[in-house]
Amino acid sequence: MSTEIKLASQSQVNAETRLLIIDDDEAVHKLMADFLAAKGFEVIPAKDGARGLHLFRKEYPDLVLLDLQLPGMINGLQVLRDIAGDSPNTPVIIVSGQGNVKEAIAAMKTGAWEYITKPISDMQLLESTVRNALERARQMAAKDRYQQTREEELQQGSSDLERKSLELEKAYRKLNREIEEHRRAEKAIQQEHNFIQTMIDGIRDPARVVDTEYGVLMMNQAALALLPDKQMRQGRLTCYQAFRQTDMPCSGEDHLCALQEVVRAGKSVAVHHREILADDRERIFEIEASPLWHADGTLHGILEVI
Repeated sequence: MSTEIKLASQSQVNAETRLLIIDDDEAVHKLMADFLAAKGFEVIPAKDGARGLHLFRKEYPDLVLLDLQLPGMINGLQVLRDIAGDSPNTPVIIVSGQGNVKEAIAAMKTGAWEYITKPISDMQLLESTVRNALERARQMAAKDRYQQTREEELQQGSSDLERKSLELEKAYRKLNREIEEHRRAEKAIQQEHNFIQTMIDGIRDPARVVDTEYGVLMMNQAALALLPDKQMRQGRLTCYQAFRQTDMPCSGEDHLCALQEVVRAGKSVAVHHREILADDRERIFEIEASPLWHADGTLHGILEVI
């Protein structure tokens, strides 16, 4: 989590700030509940999806901490969909174990605000994530109140009030653009250097994230182990330099480009590369490539598992 994000002040959080924790892991549940209660939050516990949804609709919590792996008929993703449908402005933070990359990406697309992996080794990260989400929700609520107030003022038919309202709206839009640009930049840094890195480090096979210009953004330890020593000392690498030690993108039937195939198909693909290694023996590698999408639907890059 970026340390540059401005935290909501302690005075803005009191016993009336209620957090719903939906998690069946007794140890993790108690650890989070005790820590957050000590920080001044009111904690509402739930151990499964059905109970969690019932309490959400009954208690109207300010924020939800949700595990994706829940017992019973209602899993974490379904709980997330229902909460996002009922109250899209309520922050939902996923707290789940490392492992399924597609499940984590699906949660972010479904409406999760943030993602923290278990086990939680840094409780200050949990607190800052919660406070930042609450502050963002507060700003969104202020924006909604502002828009409602503007509509009421316009209905009065006063030209002077309308002129002032338009001036305020112009200033607000400018401020909102600046806030949104700052938020997107922080989000990109967080995703690339925390969330995705955590996920690929949990993959046993060599894995790496490649952008749309063939640049390698990050790798796990298994992928780093495949690099020659001289490449370890270089700066930016392309995927074909890191894997084939060539200066041109892959091509031909024996070396289909995983990035180009994902762009063509618009979904996950698998390609096979036939290589002659340093011991003069032929190897065939399977590369599974999954697309990584920006929030606006454009392709950010691919995740390759070799």
